[in-house]
This record gives sequence, structure tokens and C-alpha cells, in this order.
Amino acid sequence: MDWLTEERLRLYPGALFVAVVFSFVFTVVTADGARTVTGTLGGDYAAFHAVGSLVSEGRVADLYDWHVQAEAQRGLHPEDPDGFLSFAYPPFVALPYAALVQLGFAGGYVVHTLLAGLALWLGVVAIAPALPRIGRHRFALFVALLLFFPLFRAVPGGQNTAFTLCIVACTWRLCADGRDLGAGAVAGLLLYKPQFGIPLLGLLLLRRRPLILVGAGLTAVGLYLAGAALGGLGWPVWWWEQIGAFHEMDQDVNAPNSVGVLGFFEAVLGPGEAVAVLPGALLSAGLVLGLMVLWFTDRVDDATRWGLTAVGLVLIPPHSMFYDAGIAALGLAVWADRARTPWGPLATWGAGLLTPLSAVFGASPLFPVVVAIGSGVALTRPDSRGPAPQVLAPRPEGTAPPAQP
Repeated sequence: MDWLTEERLRLYPGALFVAVVFSFVFTVVTADGARTVTGTLGGDYAAFHAVGSLVSEGRVADLYDWHVQAEAQRGLHPEDPDGFLSFAYPPFVALPYAALVQLGFAGGYVVHTLLAGLALWLGVVAIAPALPRIGRHRFALFVALLLFFPLFRAVPGGQNTAFTLCIVACTWRLCADGRDLGAGAVAGLLLYKPQFGIPLLGLLLLRRRPLILVGAGLTAVGLYLAGAALGGLGWPVWWWEQIGAFHEMDQDVNAPNSVGVLGFFEAVLGPGEAVAVLPGALLSAGLVLGLMVLWFTDRVDDATRWGLTAVGLVLIPPHSMFYDAGIAALGLAVWADRARTPWGPLATWGAGLLTPLSAVFGASPLFPVVVAIGSGVALTRPDSRGPAPQVLAPRPEGTAPPAQP
């Protein structure tokens, strides 16, 4: 794309970023409580603010009581006064929100959004050295990922996808630098969303680097103790008991927003139906097996391995929502860096804009978007066998060898 000069790579992303910041500031400043001119302030942040309030009030025992959660969110959903967003994370996730709640709803939301933007930037900085073509344009890449629809909804929408992406990106960078203890410690943080953390840690173990296990174990112990401080030593059992009920309820409500394989099949064929669960489970298992092979072999470059892993982390879990598809942005960056033309990655990026039509389609358009990203990474992977040797015709005796270019 010859028109995309160095100057335009600075000016265009800068203009878009200023527009996003202005829109965010305008929304916060003109908000009346949780009501804004465009809808509701904070999006999903209401659920986190509510559990932060419960922890700060010492009501940890009510953390997973949906009626209590709904009461704690009263007034935070002006467009749907009787609605609420369920919190199903491990209890230690509520701790930082107990600190943010001291700033009030709007103040906590602003700080959360700024931290999410910073996490996305750190993720871009972490992966930039692995992207020789587009990695030197870090700010442009940051803006492109920020405007990728699932991240564009997650960062100002009170969700934590940018933090997840940052953890995966930083783990990639630390592994590439040979800092195994730090890589394991950072990867362990992803246990705040176990549906992503457990698969990632399992794949890292296949690299047979024991310090990664040590680092992950230290972080896991720290998170367990943080949970124990809130819910006692047996908190994993207490927390797990509500997961099944949450998933069943969530699929009934959010099936069109599911981007995992199982969730997508349930959205198309019916939540809980055997005709959906069986093929969804089999395909998920196939993806797990494929990633295991990918991580066990040394015949795959790091960018391909991590790009496909980011895609797999979105597709494999039974609970993966549309905003979680932002994790696959790491794979999109890998594909864009290696593609011969930009049109495939650009079209896939643009297809994410169809997400608001999920209710019309009955399933999330982001599922094929994530699949396309995985296909793009796989099809543009370097040949592990290296370039084919050049076959030269025998030269007549007594003639000079050809000049090397």
C-alpha cells in the first residue's frame, strides 16, 4: 500500500485516537449518574463495581448471590432498571474492584478504562519485536487493535479483555527472551479467567521448561491465598458450585454473543442440545490436540505458535464471549505482519463490525472472524524446512562461475 507513508502512519492513527479519547471524555463528563446521551455509562463495569462494593462492605458470603448482585447494581442500568450482570469470576478478582469502588462509580470506571488502555499498549510493545514489518509502527498497531471491534467494546465497556491480551503478549515476550520464571509468573495471572489460564499453562508445560512451572506455581499460590482471605481455604469448592448454574443461565441469555466453538454451536442448534454439544465438544477437543502438537514440536516459529494459541484460547473454552475475541487480535497482528497483501487482514478486521447484528444472525459473526484469523496465521507461516536449494546447471569446464547478486 504505497499511499500509506510514514507520515500518514503517524497522522491517521493520531487523529483516530484523538477522536476516541474525545468521545470517551464527552461521555463521562455529560453522564447523569449512569445515564449518558448514548445509553449507559460503564457497560459491564457495573458488575465489577457491585462486587467491589460487597467486598468493601464485608459481604463476601453474598458475592455469588444473584439477587444481592442485582440489588448492588440497582441504578447502574438506567435503560433496563430490572436487569443485572452476573459476576462469576474467582473471588480474588473482586479485590482490586474493592479498591476502585472508593473512587465512586464514574471515577472507578475511568481508572479501569485507562488501565485497560495501558494494558493494550503494553501488549503491543511486548509483541512488536516479533513483528518485523508492522512492529516498528507501534502506535499505529495500538490504534488498529483498539479499534478492532471486540477490543473497542471491551476497553471502554468495562471488560477485561485488554488485561488478558496483555498477559498473553507479555508471556510470549518473556518466553522468547528466555526469562522462564517471569513467563510462568505472568502466565499464572491468567488464572483470573480459568477458561483461558488453564489451557495456556498446560501448553507452556509442553515446552519442557521447568522454571515456567515454578513461576506459574508461585502466582497460583498467591492467587489462592488471596481468595482464601475472602472466602476461606475451601473457596474453590464454593466458587465452583455456582459455575454450572451460571453457564446454563448465560447461554440462555448470551448464546448469540458466544464465540467459542461449543457456544457457537449451541447458539445455532440450541443451548444444551446434544446435536450442538457433541460436535462442539469434539471440535474443541480437536483444537486442543492441534495446539498440543504445535507446542510440543520445534518445527514451528514462535509467531505462528502464539498467534494460533491466541485464536485457540478464544475458540476452545465453553464460555467465551464476543469481547473475548479481542485476544485473537494477537493472531491478527501476526497475520497482518506476514500477509503478502493487506486485504485479507483488513477484511477480517472490518468483518468484526458486524457484531451488533448477532441478534439478527442468531450467532456471533466474530466466530468466523476468529476462525479466519487462525486460518490466516496458519497459511502464512514460514516453511520450517527453509528455502529450497537452488539447482544450478553444470557449467562448461574452464568457464568462470556466475557472479553472485
